[in-house]
Amino acid sequence: MTERWPDGSWAVAGVDFGSTSSVIVILEVTPEGRTRVVEVDERAGETLAETVDRMAVTLRQVWRVRRAAADATGFGAAPAEYLSRRLRRGVLEPVTMTAERKARLMHKVASALESCRLVLPESGASIAPSAVMALALGLHAAHTEATDA
Repeated sequence: MTERWPDGSWAVAGVDFGSTSSVIVILEVTPEGRTRVVEVDERAGETLAETVDRMAVTLRQVWRVRRAAADATGFGAAPAEYLSRRLRRGVLEPVTMTAERKARLMHKVASALESCRLVLPESGASIAPSAVMALALGLHAAHTEATDA
């Protein structure tokens, strides 16, 4: 499968399923280890099956992500499992959240921002609070990809 970016960068994603909306954050990871937010997609008003189907197309065909992580705690368990079956084996990591894991993920976001390893959208758009966990999961996927590669 061809790279999306000619410079050797690749895409990873974070997914957070909610009872009223679901969010997917796509990140570009450069060979130098910088991570840039390239898309934030929050959807509400769809059935869960429609949301998962759309996410599968986005991850598999639009961005061709190498790795993704999804919150598979509580409400997110079933859609994360369904999404995992729609992707290549090993692409999606279901992540079960605990208070400790959430704190570690949020610390990674803060550290990446402070060290300028995480670049937010240039358009001046901010990351909505509802997308922060998906962003953190995307960073987790990027770190997992970097250590697996």
